[in-house]
Amino acid sequence: MVLFSIAGIFYPYGDEDIKNPADDFGSSPLINLMQPFDFFGLVYNELYVNNKGYLTFEGPFHQWYPNNFPAYSTRDIIAPLWTDIDITHKGTISYRQVTDGPLLNRASRDINQYYPNLNFSASWAFIVTWDKVPYYGYRRTESTFQVVLVSGKNMSFTLMHFGNIAPAIHPVTSGYDTSDSTDFFTIPVSDTTNLSYTSNVNVMGRWVFRTDTASEHNGEIGIAQVSRVFNFAAFPLSSSEIGSMVMEERGQILSKQNVNVKHRVRCFVDVKRREVVSGGGRGRDAETTEEKPVGGREQKLERKETRG
Repeated sequence: MVLFSIAGIFYPYGDEDIKNPADDFGSSPLINLMQPFDFFGLVYNELYVNNKGYLTFEGPFHQWYPNNFPAYSTRDIIAPLWTDIDITHKGTISYRQVTDGPLLNRASRDINQYYPNLNFSASWAFIVTWDKVPYYGYRRTESTFQVVLVSGKNMSFTLMHFGNIAPAIHPVTSGYDTSDSTDFFTIPVSDTTNLSYTSNVNVMGRWVFRTDTASEHNGEIGIAQVSRVFNFAAFPLSSSEIGSMVMEERGQILSKQNVNVKHRVRCFVDVKRREVVSGGGRGRDAETTEEKPVGGREQKLERKETRG
């Protein structure tokens, strides 16, 4: 048995994991979750791990070029590093679920460290690792990153871990987005190699978000960097202060990314029927949205959503 852990922040991965197919436009099969995961009000029991650097819930997705968040699409997505990754010749994408043992204790300690008032106890974790994956057309590049979903007590969290990240060859987006972008966040880094030196919790290479409900922690505190370049502290600076400092250094304008104009009611998603089952809230009829992934192929997605 071989287990790996990078720089102390990565959760274990290795031979015990289930591996994704070594395809360019590959995805895992449908993964049945051992416990439900609440993503901003939609409670999912299934998900997909997609080779291009992101998780989806209502079907596999093979778009290599990333959307900018907010995308106002029909898709919930968690994207630690959405870019044109190709593991046809090397690199590994693997995942595991955990429902007991020391890893859950570790997840509980991590979450309680960053959210000390919740008294959180993890009952499930889902760990996905992209290990030494190259970019399409550039086999010598290697990037290693990880996303960990954690749930317990009707709360859910997402941890993103960044090891060595190769300089971007193709467009990149790191963050998460909900359908219609009711909740979203983009890690404000233009140079992907700096992801390993950034954080919103004062642990270099780690970003943590509460994802069962809109959280102020995801917003103003989230726009922070612990960087060898800027040497920002994660907590003392407000988003406006950090935004103005980064704008001066890089010519970028950063704003509060987690915009919560309206929030989704808590409901359960039946992925096979692509509909939301809820006991309340204002309903909206199912609608068909046409999207054009790679190669101009049209993919029609039906989704019935409930909004509060």
